[in-house]
Amino acid sequence: MISLQIKSLFILTFSLSFLVSSGQKYKQMMADPKYTFHEVVNEAERYFETHDKGEGSGYKGYQRWKYHNEDKYGPSGIRNTIDPHFAEKGFVSFKKEFGEIHKTNSSSGWKDLGPYSADSITSGYNPGIGRVIPFYVDPNNEAKIYLGARGGGFWKSLDSGNTWVNTTDFLISSGGSSITASPTNSDSVLIAIRNAQNGTTHGIYRSINGGNTWDSTLFVPSTLGWGGLGTTHKIHNIKISPHDPDLVVIATSNGLYVSVDNIQSWTKRLTGDFEAIAFHPTNPNYIYTVDRLSPSQLIVSNDKGSNFSSAGNLSSNFSPNVYLSTSLADSNSVFAASNDGVWKSTDKGNSFTHLSTPPNSIRCYAVSDVNTSFQTLGFVDNFRSTDGGQNFTQYSWWSLGNPSTTNSNYVHADSRIVQCVNGNFYLGTDGYFCKSTDNCVSWKRLSGYGVREYYRVGVSQGQAHLNMCGSQDNGTSILDTVGWFEWNGGDGMEAVIHPLNENWMIGSWQFGNRNRTKNAGLTRQNVKHTGSPYWDAPMLMDPNDHMKIYSFADEVFRTDDFASNWNMLGKPTHFSNFIRDAAIAENNSQKMALASYNDIALTLDGGSSFTDITNTSTNQYVSDIAFDPNNDNTLIAVYSHHWDYKRVFISTNSGNTWQDITYNLNKIPIHCVIIDKQGNIYLGGELGVYTKTMNASIWSLYNQNLPNVAVKELEIQEATNTLRAATWGRGLW
Repeated sequence: MISLQIKSLFILTFSLSFLVSSGQKYKQMMADPKYTFHEVVNEAERYFETHDKGEGSGYKGYQRWKYHNEDKYGPSGIRNTIDPHFAEKGFVSFKKEFGEIHKTNSSSGWKDLGPYSADSITSGYNPGIGRVIPFYVDPNNEAKIYLGARGGGFWKSLDSGNTWVNTTDFLISSGGSSITASPTNSDSVLIAIRNAQNGTTHGIYRSINGGNTWDSTLFVPSTLGWGGLGTTHKIHNIKISPHDPDLVVIATSNGLYVSVDNIQSWTKRLTGDFEAIAFHPTNPNYIYTVDRLSPSQLIVSNDKGSNFSSAGNLSSNFSPNVYLSTSLADSNSVFAASNDGVWKSTDKGNSFTHLSTPPNSIRCYAVSDVNTSFQTLGFVDNFRSTDGGQNFTQYSWWSLGNPSTTNSNYVHADSRIVQCVNGNFYLGTDGYFCKSTDNCVSWKRLSGYGVREYYRVGVSQGQAHLNMCGSQDNGTSILDTVGWFEWNGGDGMEAVIHPLNENWMIGSWQFGNRNRTKNAGLTRQNVKHTGSPYWDAPMLMDPNDHMKIYSFADEVFRTDDFASNWNMLGKPTHFSNFIRDAAIAENNSQKMALASYNDIALTLDGGSSFTDITNTSTNQYVSDIAFDPNNDNTLIAVYSHHWDYKRVFISTNSGNTWQDITYNLNKIPIHCVIIDKQGNIYLGGELGVYTKTMNASIWSLYNQNLPNVAVKELEIQEATNTLRAATWGRGLW
């Protein structure tokens, strides 16, 4: 067997070459902060000039990455001088100095509006609750289930998924990347905590009471030496041996670690980028893994992780994402799958036979633990095998509009993780956590956990309980007095609701696609205008004429008849790109402020001509802008960058001059701003909501009961004097 240390240089060179040759160079660059934001974008754009941009191509994933990161790194795009824990450290520092508001049971504070199910559907075509990544099902008691979401934290059910409770809302970061539990006591749980926005780990946390409370282990960035500028290491997977509750294997982007004392201590056994971990079902000595930098090679330990060496070859595999599976029904066999193939070893991984090639790209794979004839793999759509991996047949289709989709086989697009427990398959997707008891023929979609990732919320000023919200992967949903229902698919974006006729609404999906309903969401009609809009293109209702809607692309567009017809107006001459943010003065609809990256413009004639009012006190990218409803000459611009500390500015003279009012926020990136008629300013941060009066010089947390998640948009409903927050991972509040 070849020495793994000798191979390291070859592996790295090989990794870069196959990433380039397979068209995945931009993905590798995304994960490596030595490349600037702009270098990643240029490489991705080059790739997609000649490649498909449809479902499953990776194009939407790239655009989402771009959306989440361009403001963060600002004009320079430099990433290796940024602390990936910048926002969390700033939040902790703020609470220490200016106070913390704990969760209460009082009637005041923030209230969770969900959604917790997606059972009511009108014209939606891919309904779901939100992305489920890790989960754990107790093999000794399948009624006990733990699951995690990218931004929505840890949830547990003790009744087979009928009801759920969240216990991580107030950890410093509530995203989860992996969950495992002791084979002898499933109340002993480990979870890898991650930043929902960038995936960077905050380490492993432990619960000894089934997830009711959590404590940090020592396996955290500070003790691993992973902190600091440009360090973006991730914990991909943690597994406790099914044979030994003290043996823990941790697969990370910075190597494979083994602990023999339940993470009291650990040893880094392998250098590389690891995700896949599998144990021999009956022999406690064998552990299997694959280095993402050398994905054609299985790596095996036959001494409980003390030593590892190269074993069987996965012929013709160039995909870094390899998924391993073992089964009690065939204990000496090891199964592997990737985009490039499905393989089987019958000799504990020493040699492999290529069985088949997946019909599409895959993100998950599992073999039945009671009968290895049954296997499943998939990503956008899913496939199953009944002959041990020789052939795969499609069993799920991502759209409800597909004639093959039924209520029993729909599981939502983009599967992330699958596992078989006692012959039952469990599947986590971008919309649902699902269970199949008949080898993937039919699926039960479990609900009751609130993990929706919202971009935007539109509120009705006439109906107290009416909201329209746009989310990643799970489209646009409407909340009324009856509850939530699913209206559109894709990635939902901005929305407006007519204040005098609640049946009239306009929602969006990426790149400024507008859809309208005039029957309270029963149907929808595409009403997109021309132009080249931003990924999350702004749309605003005229506060003084509710038939007029402004929509922003590379030009300003206006409709005077609620989107039956659009008129193209103008564009600021100093803007070199599309309009990313906009605000309309409350008392004079002809007055609007627009932002395109670091440029700001003012129009006094409704969008025909413009004045440059760029804030020259900073060159960072504007993340939101708002007028004071009591004074059309006052507006606030906010910024969500992750380096210098100037991020909130006010102008009291229509943008002629700007004043920094960041004050004590310092290290808190700000996504959105809104001002109420009582003179209070509210900011939605990457963590937390903050407020102060117009003339005050100190910001306070406005977080009572609100989980520690990013707030993407704030809206005020004047009729009820309430504030709505669209959160990234915990739905609407």
